[in-house]
Parts: sequence; structure tokens; C-alpha cells
Amino acid sequence: MDRLNRVVNDFEHSLKRLEEAIKKLEKNRKSDDYPFFRDSSIQRFKFTFEIMWKTVKTYLEREGITCRSPRSCIREFFFRRTNRRRNCSNVNENSRGQKPDSPHL
Repeated sequence: MDRLNRVVNDFEHSLKRLEEAIKKLEKNRKSDDYPFFRDSSIQRFKFTFEIMWKTVKTYLEREGITCRSPRSCIREFFFRRTNRRRNCSNVNENSRGQKPDSPHL
């Protein structure tokens, strides 16, 4: 298993654990143990976020892009996804005979 698949699996597992923590938090909202479940959910969120941005970093490195912080990695990832979608929509419009610079309504 390559590194990207490994970090994606770690992220998926972490996300499931976060969902479990949130369900327990909601279930214990009125209990005396609520602060414990709240703090546990916050920790799970921090851990999941950390794995998420490192997954994005690994993906971008595979694409030949270097980023060093969560902000730069997330921005670059969404920038690339947005541009890819724009390029795909331009191809679709061109195939229908429209100009690539025509406004989207």
C-alpha cells in the first residue's frame, strides 16, 4: 500500500471516530459528563483536521506541489479542484459549440 492510500485510510478511520464522539456528545448533552464528551469531541476534531491536511499535503506532493502549512495545502487543493472543474465545464461548452469565454448564467 502506498503512502497516499495509507493516509487516506487513516483519515477515513479518524473521521469515523469523530462521528462516534459527536454522537456520544449529543447523547450525553444533559448529563454531568457532558464536559468530558465535549472535550473528547474537540480532541477528535483536532486530530481529524491534522490527518486531513496531511492527507491533502501527501496528495499534492504526489502531484509535484510543495506546501508546508495547513492553510497553504488546503488553499492549493481547492484552487486546483476549482480550476479543474472550470476546465471541464469549458470543454463541455466547447463541445456544444459555445465560446469558452461565454458567461455562465
